[in-house]
Amino acid sequence: MVRSLIRDALNQGHRPQQDIPKVIIAPHAGYIYSGPIAASVYARLGPARNRIKRVVLLGPTHRVAVRGLAVPSHAAFQNPLGSVPLDRALINELKRLPQVREFDQTHAAEHSLEVHLPFLQQTFADFRLVPIVVGDAEPNEVATVLQAAWGGPETLIVISSDLSHYHDYATAQSLDAATSSAITELRLEGVSDVGACSRMPIRGLLLLARQIGMAATAIDVRNSGDTAGPRDRVVGYGAYMFSGGDECRLRALNFTSARATPPPPAAPAQTATATAAAAAPRPDPAIARSERGHASGLSDDLRRSLLNVAARSIMIGLRSQQRPKLDLETFHADLRKPGASFITLTMDGRLRGCIGSLEARRPLVADVAANAYASAFEDRRFKALSHDEFGRVLL
Repeated sequence: MVRSLIRDALNQGHRPQQDIPKVIIAPHAGYIYSGPIAASVYARLGPARNRIKRVVLLGPTHRVAVRGLAVPSHAAFQNPLGSVPLDRALINELKRLPQVREFDQTHAAEHSLEVHLPFLQQTFADFRLVPIVVGDAEPNEVATVLQAAWGGPETLIVISSDLSHYHDYATAQSLDAATSSAITELRLEGVSDVGACSRMPIRGLLLLARQIGMAATAIDVRNSGDTAGPRDRVVGYGAYMFSGGDECRLRALNFTSARATPPPPAAPAQTATATAAAAAPRPDPAIARSERGHASGLSDDLRRSLLNVAARSIMIGLRSQQRPKLDLETFHADLRKPGASFITLTMDGRLRGCIGSLEARRPLVADVAANAYASAFEDRRFKALSHDEFGRVLL
């Protein structure tokens, strides 16, 4: 019966042709109530049936309270559709974080996770699960766990949450519309305890998503009065997908002192990304430029100057194996203001290095020079850039 309920719901889900989401939010009520809403976003994952090999599933605790986040000790979860193996290697890695603990009691009867297992089993051919119950946790604590579990295209993150609870139909629609707007606008402060039972993991997700520039889309927002229940006391349900974002920025994030609403900078700061600078004639024949994005608040001439600095920083590094030294007085005053940059190098369509700054701690031109050198020679995921590679690198 469970199998047929899930299959029917997925078959009715809309399957548009578009990017596969990295993160979804889906409800966890009884299938006759919230199943169609959950199916609307799970149906988007069909094309990734054989690609997704790991699912990180976060939900709220309804029965046994826990401080921080809790993982189980088990090797697998059992349900009517069979056994779901757990990714013990990643779970053990997450346990090293101070906010994560092993606590089987809070998992024992937690339906917010259980409800998703049949959807996952029907959607994906072969995957391992990382189940996490979120209790009393700050957004930065949740965001740190998400960052650690992010993985690559083989990993899907699922946040399990219903919306408002036990209001009349009109009130629920109003509350859920407000929560939905907060989610799609990445406003974690707009997700309240009244608006979503999984507010803790949602806030953590929104903090991370905002930092790396993800896009959130509402797929379906309804309530039990629309599906299988009366309209005097309804529960709201929402399905959302998150995609995009700069994974280089993700790796550089440090949430230990993150706040829900970041304070304004102490002084005006410029920002720039080398992958996002305007295209310009090359000052040196050895390096190409991308046409993506922007360098905030700068003229085309100043953007070209930053590109020159980045390219020359890498050239000097190849010749001397040393970071470049800049005479700041030779640069425009706007480039000497405090600034932060991300420098991304690609080669043959693949990432070749990415280093950046999240805070404006030094002159923008110095930040660009230092990060360009670091991207080429100090990104630990790659060998130092060679002379042979230099002519093929896209900055």
